[in-house]
Amino acid sequence: METNISAIKFKLWCKNNKYSAQKIADVLQKQRTTIYSYWSGKNPVSDEDKKKLESELGLPIYEIFYDKELK
Repeated sequence: METNISAIKFKLWCKNNKYSAQKIADVLQKQRTTIYSYWSGKNPVSDEDKKKLESELGLPIYEIFYDKELK
């Protein structure tokens, strides 16, 4: 099974910036369980949601979702 680097990076970014799953869910108007599935890599984050996170929270979407290096 391949590790989903972007899911790991997304979860770490949220934790490092003190964004709970509930806060992310509120911003995206999703259920908290959806955010957990994003963090685990079970479901990908849609492009629309990535843009919303970037504009509302400052999430660096290129670094998190497209740069495959774990920094």
